[in-house]
Amino acid sequence: MTEKFAHQEEAAIKPSPFFRPMPVLTALSLLCLGLLVLLGYWQWEKFISKSNPSEGVSALAPTNVATALKDPSPEYRPVVVAGIADPRTIKISVVQEGFRGYRLFSPVSLESGAIFLDRGFVNEDDLPRITPLNGPVQVNGVLRKGARANAYTPDNDPSANVWYWPDLPTMAESLTINSIEGRFYVAQISVDPLGTGQAKMNPYADSKGANQIPRERHLGYALTWWGFGLALIGVYIGLHVRNGRLQFRRAPSS
Repeated sequence: MTEKFAHQEEAAIKPSPFFRPMPVLTALSLLCLGLLVLLGYWQWEKFISKSNPSEGVSALAPTNVATALKDPSPEYRPVVVAGIADPRTIKISVVQEGFRGYRLFSPVSLESGAIFLDRGFVNEDDLPRITPLNGPVQVNGVLRKGARANAYTPDNDPSANVWYWPDLPTMAESLTINSIEGRFYVAQISVDPLGTGQAKMNPYADSKGANQIPRERHLGYALTWWGFGLALIGVYIGLHVRNGRLQFRRAPSS
């Protein structure tokens, strides 16, 4: 009997966790936590996809520009641009991979008209070193739509020759060229605008990397969203502890 009472007394004073959740706070916290996890996963997927940029280019065989434009959905269709390059270049101001510089757009005359060729990005300091594009050219690329990057992209100022996004009809008008197509340009796949002999992949030629956010930043965004989720969990636990609804060690029974 003495041993039995000893066990009962030990059970009465044994520490045990206690949790009584606040209903509204718990529901809102779960909703926010789920959203933060999804946002982090979304950015993680972008990081993973941009880690393999060459996979984003369509596997379709390249064709000429005129044929590709007849496709109902021609964007990212591989093409071969064979024509006569115009030495004039329109420089579109962008920030790419953390560097301020320009995307170089040069018109190339084809049999049925001209189309702009995106020759790649150069840093602002390297602009005087660009290699002019002139005469016969034949390059591989993909069709891309000329459009603003986002709602925060500034307006172009054609009269001052200041460009922030490829407004193709206005660009063609500024150079007085007959454009074959006012909606699409060709993003050259392998670019070397400085003529260094070390060509790079043009991110605008790839459906997975065709924006100005480098893949490392997507990783940072993912970790940030998930960090917010961990912080939310910490705040949730702290509020319940402070209000006596969560105890890791209960007081002994009297």
